[in-house]
Amino acid sequence: DAIDKFESLDARYPFGDTAEKAQLYAIYAYFKSGNYAVALAATERYIHLHPDSTRVDYAYFMKGVLNYEQNQGVFERYFSFSDLTERDLTAAKQSFLDFKVLVMSYPDSAYTMAAIEYMAYLRNLMADQEVAIAQYYYDRKAYVASVNRANEVILHYQGAPAMTDALLVAAQAYDALGLDDLTALYYEVLALNFPDSNQVTQLSDMDL
Repeated sequence: DAIDKFESLDARYPFGDTAEKAQLYAIYAYFKSGNYAVALAATERYIHLHPDSTRVDYAYFMKGVLNYEQNQGVFERYFSFSDLTERDLTAAKQSFLDFKVLVMSYPDSAYTMAAIEYMAYLRNLMADQEVAIAQYYYDRKAYVASVNRANEVILHYQGAPAMTDALLVAAQAYDALGLDDLTALYYEVLALNFPDSNQVTQLSDMDL
């Protein structure tokens, strides 16, 4: 009922502050009704029509939330994904970028802190997937591919908990390739930065 009324208000009085508010309320109403595709289109429309509005930060925030829900929320509520290598994180990556726009462009927004929390979670999820794929390649003796995936985490996901696993997989892959200097280097980086981690113990067992 709310959606119908907001749409009617927007259609009959398309200009002015009231219509702008109706467009924002409609975004949330679409979201709560589970109609994420229409809600996303509504955020894009609002941003296009009101790029300089003092409320546009909300539209950017909801854009991130909607992409998050499309990829993360629904699946996490109803399914269990034990194999990250088979999970499509396209919408999660878009969600991260949406939140990044908000944080960079509107640092004083009331939604910025929540966006940062979303970004931290999504960063960790994407890092976990890269490590899972690196391990997948390592288990199948595709060591170069394994190293490449592990290095993606090391280079682009600083601060993610998966960093220790990435360093471990990379060191093991370099060891399998017979690249002793690189193996020792990654072990040293791991031991220096994460001295109490289980991954250091595993590499120590390799007599590096």
